[in-house]
Amino acid sequence: GETKLSSGISTSDTTVTVTTTKGFPNEYGLFKIENEVITYTGITTNSFTGCVRGFSGITTYHADNQPSELVFTDSSSTNHDADATVINLKRQKNYSHLV
Repeated sequence: GETKLSSGISTSDTTVTVTTTKGFPNEYGLFKIENEVITYTGITTNSFTGCVRGFSGITTYHADNQPSELVFTDSSSTNHDADATVINLKRQKNYSHLV
């Protein structure tokens, strides 16, 4: 799924306000805005909390049960404008040890 930013964010923001978080994991999820991958520890109805910006790590799998096909993403914290698209990166594992 995806949603939209309700307001712009700067490189240091740790809470990201969106139109809805429906369909996103309740904790330790990943999402992408433009070229930046962001991990978070929790959600409210319309925000992601505990965000770690510029996440680098395994973000998806190409195919089930094929660990040799992990996708590693390296990103940097960037400013984003209101109404930017926020893409849910399907959670495959508990990333709590990375935060």
